[in-house]
Amino acid sequence: MKAKDIKIFKETLLKEKERLFNDLDDKEKKQLGKSFKDVSGEISSHKIHMADLASDSAEENTSLDLLSSEEKLLRQIQDAINRIERKNYGKCSQCNKTISIKRLKAVPYAELCLKCKENEEKSL
Repeated sequence: MKAKDIKIFKETLLKEKERLFNDLDDKEKKQLGKSFKDVSGEISSHKIHMADLASDSAEENTSLDLLSSEEKLLRQIQDAINRIERKNYGKCSQCNKTISIKRLKAVPYAELCLKCKENEEKSL
């Protein structure tokens, strides 16, 4: 892969890492550490309907799932940046063949070529 292409991918990955990091930081500040009264908007914690509790719990679980997905993506991006620094970016971690530029443009943090990724997904 050309040095020019690697530089472009690294810039893309760094921008996405920064965006995700800021997004995660904002979400964690907004969601975590709030009491039930803060989240529900209730003045008192008395006389709360069970459906409201379930709804709030489901919303909190969804928020935590989203945070977990974004944290996983952030790790994948950092791993790709590390591969650039180790000079093995764009090589499939399973078969060691070159990952196509087209695939890297779509998924710049990809560590598997399309064939290996398809095989991985079939085995799940």
